[in-house]
Amino acid sequence: MKNRCLKIVTVFFLGILSFNALAQSTNENFPKKTVKLIVGYGPGGSTDLIGRAVAQGLSEIWGTSVVVENKPGGDTIIASEMVAKSAPDGYTLLVANSTNATNAASGRKLPYDPVGDFTSIAMVGAAPNLLSVNPSFKANNLKELILIAKNTPNQFSYGTVGAGSSQNLLMEYFAKKAGIQLNHIPYKSGGAAITDIMGNHLIGILSGVASQEQFVKSGKLKPIVFFSEKRSPILPNVPSISEDGFKGLSSDYWVGIMGPPKMPQELVNKINTDINTVLKSAEIQENFKKQGVETISGSSKDMSTYYAKELKFWSVLTKELGIDPPK
Repeated sequence: MKNRCLKIVTVFFLGILSFNALAQSTNENFPKKTVKLIVGYGPGGSTDLIGRAVAQGLSEIWGTSVVVENKPGGDTIIASEMVAKSAPDGYTLLVANSTNATNAASGRKLPYDPVGDFTSIAMVGAAPNLLSVNPSFKANNLKELILIAKNTPNQFSYGTVGAGSSQNLLMEYFAKKAGIQLNHIPYKSGGAAITDIMGNHLIGILSGVASQEQFVKSGKLKPIVFFSEKRSPILPNVPSISEDGFKGLSSDYWVGIMGPPKMPQELVNKINTDINTVLKSAEIQENFKKQGVETISGSSKDMSTYYAKELKFWSVLTKELGIDPPK
């Protein structure tokens, strides 16, 4: 009996050692093929630009192609569902952002569990949201914009990356507080909205400063206000919405990397470590700084904690403001 028990215990521990060895071998050999970073918007927006920078950095570390695949539509729901239903092998990852949290808080029915169907891997960065307008628009500051909007209800058209996105909710919150009515136009990317502004088909846009910075500096967009507590060093002459008298409207546009559910923790740790290495590079630091993006390093647990706080923040905000779920 004693020998039998010893044999069972020996087999059990040999099984664990074999499993650990297999996991270690798998992680050491990862990736063996192209890794896809899925972005829920078209090219040219903040999430796309940040995702491409990370993809390039990972490609250099891994010596394997890491490509961005744009899957716009459904306010990132299409891209998110694609990743949620992918194999947990690390080859299909989501460039997640604030909209992943607002979708969960909006009350809409999602084809996935916003928490259980994803594995948090790493935070990447965050940037303040900037409201800019067509240079021909008469308002040069928030006070003038509010006055024009009050005199012409629903005539101020603004674009975001989708109905129910963090920017859409922030603008509707602002409209309620200011006592004005705005006309929201959803787009599949910030780049598409900017194109329409330059074509005189749209007045304004609220998006991460990363997608607007070059157009502001070239005079193709006129910045009005940052939806932040303080000014951004990238455009220090543009006021924050807090100093313009609107508290509680500050919310950064964040980006992180998520994977499908049930990814092995060893694989998650490897990808997390390599993403953090990318974020520490001088090239990425300079790239993000120019776009007004602050890098955010940390563990996969840090990403989970950040995401949980965002889910709670947007859930409370939508309930307090009585904002109806987007149709």
